[in-house]
Formats: sequence, structure tokens, C-alpha cells
Amino acid sequence: MSIHPQIKKVLEIAGEVDTSTKNLDPETFRLNHIQTRSKFDYHLEEIQSIEDITISLPVHKVRIRIYKNDMSTDRPLVMLFHGGGWVVGDLDSEDTTCRSIATRTGAVVISVEYRLSPETGFPGGLEDCYNVMLWAIENCEYLGINPNLIATAGTSAGGNLSGAICILSSKKKHPKISHQALMCPVIDNNFERKSYKLYGTGEYGLSMQKMKWFFKQYLGHNQNNKNPLVYLLQNEDLDNLPSATLVVAEYDCLKDEALEYSTKLSSNGINVSCKIYDGMNHGFNIHLGHVDAAESAIDHVSDRINESFYNNRNF
Repeated sequence: MSIHPQIKKVLEIAGEVDTSTKNLDPETFRLNHIQTRSKFDYHLEEIQSIEDITISLPVHKVRIRIYKNDMSTDRPLVMLFHGGGWVVGDLDSEDTTCRSIATRTGAVVISVEYRLSPETGFPGGLEDCYNVMLWAIENCEYLGINPNLIATAGTSAGGNLSGAICILSSKKKHPKISHQALMCPVIDNNFERKSYKLYGTGEYGLSMQKMKWFFKQYLGHNQNNKNPLVYLLQNEDLDNLPSATLVVAEYDCLKDEALEYSTKLSSNGINVSCKIYDGMNHGFNIHLGHVDAAESAIDHVSDRINESFYNNRNF
């Protein structure tokens, strides 16, 4: 189908701010990103508790935001990693998503303000996400969580981190993750895929130009090093990966790589749900209150997370 009218409106609003990477340094790009976000009047679901704290990791400190809509103990945990090409984003980036998942799952949701690139390139941000998850497990009583019921979730680069954390946890054999929710995720850097040629011009939001710039900031001169913690399709050790939900947008230049990753996981016996949302563009799922399909996507992701928690709690 053609691009959805609600997405056209989102693109019109976002288009009022120059978010191209041409002649921009990362800090200016971040300021433009915040300016774009401020133009959207997001509906904020009421939630019982939101707490911002700074925690100490092995070599530095990281800010996190803890969402609770169920104050009982032994709650599952959802680790949420924001998008932004590993270059932009903060605790406010996906506040609406965190609230929505917390209310729909009853889980404790932790959003991580991981270090950004290029100031801290790969694997700095990934290590932050993994270490915050370990901190949560160590502080399970304080958080009121069940350390055996964990899901990861994220959009775009956050989806990449969500999948990479699962691969890393599998390699380290700790912790056991129940589910991974990858929404419009970055999976690979093959710019020859058909979806890049069709939807990577910038007309629909995310462009090939931006993705090349993001990879450069994240990886520097090591972009040809096919590390499976960046290029998830390169991972061949799939035995212990958790079930997965992939949210895919029809007009996303990352569509084909997400579909390919879904097929790879599924063909290796992993429980996968992959939905293509017609008429949607990259990152549509964060526009809760503006795009109806965003509500549907978060509902589906939350249902799948709940299903995985039920299965693992009763394993």
C-alpha cells in the first residue's frame, strides 16, 4: 500500500528540522534530534513509579530510568535500549515506549542511557547495556524483579543492541534471556539490498546516507570487521538465543535485513514472530498517540514478551 497518511504527517513535522548528516557534527545532530522530538505531543500513559538513578559500572557511571506499574515483587524485567544510530538519544527518547510496555506487561522496565558514538565507539555502548543488565540482576531485591525472567527490547540501533545483548549473553552463558523484541532493527550493513534502493533515499525518513554516517561514528575505520555483535546476521551460534519478535516497516530501508534475520532465526528452530506493518516507515512504533499502527506494534510486542515470561516461569 502507499505510505500511510499518519506517517505522512509525522514526516511533515519531522521535516521542519534539518536532520541530515551533511556537514553536521554529532553534537549538532543531537540538538536537531531533540528539536524534532519536541515537536511531537506524545501521549504519556500513567504509571505508578518512574525513578531516574545513576549507577556505578566497572569503569564509569550510567544513568538509567526504572518504570514500574506493578509494585509487587518477583516481576519480570524488560531492558529497553533507545534508538538513534548509536549517536543520539537519551532517557527521554523512548519514554512512551517504556511506559507502554510496563503497563502492558507488568514488568519492571529499565531504560539505559548508554554511552554514545563517536565519543565512545563500539563496544562501549553495548558493554553499558550488558553491565546494566548484570547490575539489575545483582540488585533484584531492590528492583523487585525475578532475575530469571528477562527480555530485551529496542528500536533501530536499540534493536541492534537488543539482539547483540542476546548473542553476548549466549556466548557468556549468563544471563538467560527469555525474549528479544527487535523493532525496525539495524541488522547488517549491506547497502545493496533492494529495500535500501527503494526506501533509502531519505524520502521516508531514514536514508542510506544516514546509515553510512551512523556506522562510521560507531565503528570508525573497522566497518569491514564483521563482528556478529554489530552485524547480527554474521552470528552462526544460534543454539541458545531466545524467542524473538521483529517489527518491520514496509517503507524502511532496513526491511530486507530484518526479514533475512527473521528467516535465519526461524530456520534454526527459534520461535519467531515477524510482522510487516504496511504503509509504515522506519521507527513508526515510537509515535504512540500519532500512529495507530504504533499501538498495534507495542501491543503485539508486549503480548509476545508476556508469552515468553509465562513459558519460562512455568518451564
